[in-house]
Amino acid sequence: MIALSVVAIFLALFLLVLMALPGRRVSKERLGIQRERLNLGQSVENVLGTERQRRLARSLSLADVKVEPGQFVLRVAVVSLLLATVGLLLSPVLALVLLLVPSLVTRMWVGRRANKRTVAFADQLPVFLRSLVMSLRSGFGLSQAMEAAAQEAQEPLRGEIERVQAEVRMGRSLTEAMHSLSERMKNPDLEWVVGAIDINRETGGNLSDILATVNDTIRDRQRIQRKVNTFTAEGRMSAKILTAAPFLFAFWQWRAHPEGFSALFHGTGLLVLLGSGALMIVGWFWIKRVVTIKI
Repeated sequence: MIALSVVAIFLALFLLVLMALPGRRVSKERLGIQRERLNLGQSVENVLGTERQRRLARSLSLADVKVEPGQFVLRVAVVSLLLATVGLLLSPVLALVLLLVPSLVTRMWVGRRANKRTVAFADQLPVFLRSLVMSLRSGFGLSQAMEAAAQEAQEPLRGEIERVQAEVRMGRSLTEAMHSLSERMKNPDLEWVVGAIDINRETGGNLSDILATVNDTIRDRQRIQRKVNTFTAEGRMSAKILTAAPFLFAFWQWRAHPEGFSALFHGTGLLVLLGSGALMIVGWFWIKRVVTIKI
């Protein structure tokens, strides 16, 4: 009976996975002749709401994850249910842990990809501005100079600038598209570039010299930020070690003294375990706040 129950649950979740994956549309469906199949991703987006969907879409776009928010949430939920079903055969506690692990792992993965892209974008921005200044001094207009500089840039900056150019061709102003790019990539340095372009359009002057000055300022700020990161590297490493050490000691205790380790999951031991976990979370955020300094 247990085996049949597991097989039935697995088949049901497998059907949910098939429905969650985006299907290929035939021409009849595009013409409305044939009804489209049920889209669970759209239903999940309706449940999420507009604000949560917008935040999730912004995070996925920043991480360069080309999946709709509803499809992404649905796939994570299906994987969580599958793992929880497997863990339920061993222990209810393990099932609860496996139910939460995919959500935490995907959140960390998306955040890591997003942070990696924002750092790469910030590092590539001075090189892009230098190419832009050289193109302007060669006689190109601003749009042509941005296109020429984007062709020489690397990802992710090239793709983001191409997206800005596409928005401009669709009728959006350049400054609005650049402001949107600055908010999307969480880059305050780009706001300086947009401000310089706005001031130049209102007052006139040599845009290439203004952008060259802004580029020098950005380079100086990045150099100071790298020094700060070097000085705080020991503190950040200490935070990682202090966070990982309790889990390593718990694993050693579980292997060396399983009887004593089991006492942590009932009675006073459970209260101590919950209190220690809360103190670990508070300490981690405290250390992160102390060692994280933005210039």
